[in-house]
Amino acid sequence: MISVIDEKNCIDCGQCLKVCPSLNTPIGNSGDFEGYMCWNRDTIARINSSSGGVFSCLADYILERSGNIYGAAFDDNFSLIHMQIDSEESLPRLCGSKYIGSNLSGVYIKVKSDLENGKRVLFSGTPCQNAALKKFLSKDYEHLLTCDFLCHGVGSTKYFNDCLNYLEKKYASSIISISFRQKQHGYLKPTFEIRFANGKIYKEFYFLSIFGYFFRDKICNRTSCGSCKYATVERFSDFTMADYGCSDKHEQPLREIKKGISTLLVNTNKGRKVFKQLKNNLVYVERAKNFVISSSPYLQMQTSVSKDRRMFFHDYLALDFEELIAKYYSVSKKVKREMKYSGKWNGSPAQFLYKVFQKIYKM
Repeated sequence: MISVIDEKNCIDCGQCLKVCPSLNTPIGNSGDFEGYMCWNRDTIARINSSSGGVFSCLADYILERSGNIYGAAFDDNFSLIHMQIDSEESLPRLCGSKYIGSNLSGVYIKVKSDLENGKRVLFSGTPCQNAALKKFLSKDYEHLLTCDFLCHGVGSTKYFNDCLNYLEKKYASSIISISFRQKQHGYLKPTFEIRFANGKIYKEFYFLSIFGYFFRDKICNRTSCGSCKYATVERFSDFTMADYGCSDKHEQPLREIKKGISTLLVNTNKGRKVFKQLKNNLVYVERAKNFVISSSPYLQMQTSVSKDRRMFFHDYLALDFEELIAKYYSVSKKVKREMKYSGKWNGSPAQFLYKVFQKIYKM
């Protein structure tokens, strides 16, 4: 990552160089974590999450103690920002995955002010955002709880915004809501959904959508994410969340798989103390550390950027957006059907009939 200093605002204090997470790595847990497969007992909170609803449990723990929560949410203009909430009614704004970078302007200062005033705080963000917060605070606070996630990388905000503008023109209406991962077909086949003021809906399997198609293959990701030093077993937050990706996931009941299952890493002694108080709100099974690590490349420094990224962005700058999409984005109806009916998780009659049709067609 290239560090850029705004010379107009620089006062030569050197603080940015001291806290930059790319230049300075805080002290982590040395890979000493406890791993769990789990989900929230609150079905509504679980359905409204991207996987098992663990974040809602952490958030409820803080809200019940009159604390503040900081996490990523869309503002009224659908720009992704880190915002502060202090009520259950506002919590849904922070729930769910968002695969672009959030604006953190002024947030670390607010977190520090809350902590200095004795307020409990839960901070949720990418591993590097958590690391930057720790460096900024320069000391541990008893009332601070932090959580990150196993990060695939951060998608281009410019490309995402151009996708939104393209869809608004296509549907001739303004956007009223965005959801990266709906669970219409179960959490292992998430749906990217955008709703418009005129009642129309753009809905597509996430990894076949106009944004997810390129994010999946790391074509529209930041180049710095390809060499991320935070994709490791050494964690810098109290909790790490992820989709449950271990090899035994299909052994769970179909109804539970469709609702969503999380991997939870408990990374610190503070996290372990809080987790003991959350256990009544979770269904959980401990998993061996090596079992968890083997299921995720983002605990093994296996980061990368697509070899096609350079050409994609070369054309991105040279072509109209419609021309770019016409050249690079092509998903056939056959692929969409296969996506819908494939996978062990979907034991539906439709899947069975589709397989029968395939066999007859090949005869």
